[in-house]
Amino acid sequence: FCPRKMLCRSRRLRLPTACRRLATRTCARRLSSGAAARHGMQAAEAAAGGEPSAGVMQRHGIPIAMWTAVSLNVAAFFSQGDEGVQILFHLEEFEAPLLSPDTPQERLTERLERVARGAPLNDSLKLALAQSAGLSGRLIDIALGAEPNASQTARNHAAKVVEYICASPPAALLLLERGEHARLVRAVADPDAALYLRKTFAAALCSMAALPEAVPLLAAEGAVGALHAAQASSQAVRRKKVEVALGRLAAAIA
Repeated sequence: FCPRKMLCRSRRLRLPTACRRLATRTCARRLSSGAAARHGMQAAEAAAGGEPSAGVMQRHGIPIAMWTAVSLNVAAFFSQGDEGVQILFHLEEFEAPLLSPDTPQERLTERLERVARGAPLNDSLKLALAQSAGLSGRLIDIALGAEPNASQTARNHAAKVVEYICASPPAALLLLERGEHARLVRAVADPDAALYLRKTFAAALCSMAALPEAVPLLAAEGAVGALHAAQASSQAVRRKKVEVALGRLAAAIA
């Protein structure tokens, strides 16, 4: 038994514990010094005028944030690709050429093409077109070929605009009140009418058939037979939407 060896061995065993204690004390001192430094910096900022800085942010930061939000909303509004907004702002520039029989063919086609692009996603434009005196009837005339100055492209655009108008319930009700649904039914039932016209007007009638007020009026004009005839005339005209409308009309009649 050697006391020196035992003392050395005990010192080697206690060495890691001593190291851990030293490291703990060192970390505690660093943490306390860091907290004191941060506290000192905050106190210095407050003494140097932290309150005036907050006032500057309130005076300038809030208006800038509000202006940014408004600008983003306006940009989003006009960047959706909805041409119908611009047409609504300048509706008179479209009504006059569409209503006039003296409009040159190219301009008539261009106006109808723009309206056909803007109407699908803009219910306000659909309603405005339906409310415009004589415009919906004029569009049906052009689609049916009653306007000799209209090209085939213009006729197709006019038929499509009528379909879009009928997709808006308030606008469709206006056409129903004027009895213009009867003209659509006759066009769909006409076997000599262009296939595109029959298909487009059939879609317009289907949109009208979704309105409870329209069902008896459409049935009285023979919409069931017209839609059946259109479905049977060509595979290209057959659409699930027409089948649903026929079922709704048949149920209402029964």
